[in-house]
Amino acid sequence: MSIVKIQPVKDLKAVVNYSLQEHKTNEELVTSYECDVETIERDFKLTLLDYNEKNNSNKKLSARMIIQSFDGDDNLTPEQAHQYGVELAENYFKGKHQYTVITHTETDNLHNHIIFNSINFQDLKMFDSSRQHSLYDLRRENDRVSKEHGLFIIENKGKKKDKYLAFNEYVSRAKKKSFKGTLEGIIDNTIQKANSFENFLNLMDQQGYESKQGKYLSFKNPKSNKFMRTKTLGINYLESSIKYRIENKEYGPIKQSVIDKQWIDKSQAKFINNRGLNRWATKKISTI
Repeated sequence: MSIVKIQPVKDLKAVVNYSLQEHKTNEELVTSYECDVETIERDFKLTLLDYNEKNNSNKKLSARMIIQSFDGDDNLTPEQAHQYGVELAENYFKGKHQYTVITHTETDNLHNHIIFNSINFQDLKMFDSSRQHSLYDLRRENDRVSKEHGLFIIENKGKKKDKYLAFNEYVSRAKKKSFKGTLEGIIDNTIQKANSFENFLNLMDQQGYESKQGKYLSFKNPKSNKFMRTKTLGINYLESSIKYRIENKEYGPIKQSVIDKQWIDKSQAKFINNRGLNRWATKKISTI
């Protein structure tokens, strides 16, 4: 299973440098089209010059990024995740936008950063940022790649296939199918039953979730036999937090409704009806 989001890039050089860090990726997990990742800013600017000349304008460099995240339960190799990212870019851009696909391997969930030029270099038009294209079309192409490789996809069971599925709901549906979401629920329920931290670990083990203690508390995924650190679930799932919650069962942690707190759904009414909040959300997204 994979989910996708798209966002503007505020500082192209900074985003590329961040994406290319050695502990996150390697040169075998970088693929570029009609540009070179080492000179991507220059290459994008050459297309921008053609655009400004054709349209007699003075536009500044504009780029966007797609983040394609995979569920750890799929047990993909970095090479597979990278291949699926390249396929998504090929299908979605149809050879009309410069892009680079960079696969990150440093987290429990493999994910691709697909950085692309907002200008279509074939007809020198700006990227179609309509909801139809940047939401429906993007998800449809990602689902197509997922289906081809046997990955679970998030079904929209509404009467209209293109009915808008809010991003929070989109991610929530994905989370319920992931080990990460399952583990969070199991921990929550077990905390309520445990009378001590040791008892908590024993109860988790009885449910098939073997624990490992070290710098961070981890639990084994029964399907993949890989351990996941509870810190990936957030501050409420650190060992110290779990101990506190066992002793203070009246404490109810505030939970984020999405996998990552930096996912912002600007289509929500509060963003649409409040220009100031909309500007804040735009700035927040661009700094991720």
